[in-house]
Amino acid sequence: SGLFNPLQTDDNGNGVGDDCETPRLN
Repeated sequence: SGLFNPLQTDDNGNGVGDDCETPRLN
């Protein structure tokens, strides 16, 4: 997920794998 890794992964930990979500810092 993210700008350079457009995979539908749950980076921000909200339970939904989006392709444009920023990862949580902590």
